[in-house]
Amino acid sequence: AAKIASGEIAAPQRMEGWLAPVSDALEDLLFAIQGQLQGLGVPYSTGNAIIIVTILVKFVTYPLTRDQVVSSLNMKNLQPQIAAIREKYEDDQERMNKEINRVYEENGVNPLAGCGPALLTFPVLAGLYRAFNNAGIDGAFDEAWFFLPSLAGPTDARDLSWLLPLDSDYAPPIGWEEASLYLIFPVLTTISQFVSMEVLKPEETEKTDEMKNQSVLLKLLPLFIGYISLTVPAGLALYWFWNNVFTTGIQVFLRNGGAKATVE
Repeated sequence: AAKIASGEIAAPQRMEGWLAPVSDALEDLLFAIQGQLQGLGVPYSTGNAIIIVTILVKFVTYPLTRDQVVSSLNMKNLQPQIAAIREKYEDDQERMNKEINRVYEENGVNPLAGCGPALLTFPVLAGLYRAFNNAGIDGAFDEAWFFLPSLAGPTDARDLSWLLPLDSDYAPPIGWEEASLYLIFPVLTTISQFVSMEVLKPEETEKTDEMKNQSVLLKLLPLFIGYISLTVPAGLALYWFWNNVFTTGIQVFLRNGGAKATVE
């Protein structure tokens, strides 16, 4: 905060752009729920409002998520037939494509159907992140949440100046007592992201070099998200963690009987 006040670094800006209508509506919803919780005397109203809004968004996007999983299950059930066709016509690409399309048509499956729900949910999920980012800039996070001293902390400078450099006693600028509390959600976010990716990863198939490279990059994603969560207000890290938890829970439920494939 001192660096921002002195002009050493620029203050974080509100996220606007074409998603502004979505993010503004979700930010208004956050403030409305926060106000209701405060009126009811519920403690930690801001952090709890973040969790409630995240749940509501997951509820609204659930039908799209279910359709995406159904499409994935259908494609999985057709894989033995597709694999047999690829092996049988490996020297005749045109015939191979024709036979694969025939299998899709006979079973009423669109191989691109899973992309539609994902594309439709993206504006909502991206808008949700922007809403929480903007709410933090608007001062909504100036409140503690259980063990967290403040959802606005440990930094509004979007850097690691709260954690590094360590002083001569190997303590961060804000001290280990406070820093250790702010490290909890970045660590939980990293772990939850890793668990989510492991639980939801597709079954192993023969991988090309490109797929292997993508796999390596995906394994680094939890560490990248963990790093980012160190550089933003704790309210955003709180959202990331619970979003991972709810996303993983919904996917596990759908993949284990909650969604039924239309192709056996």
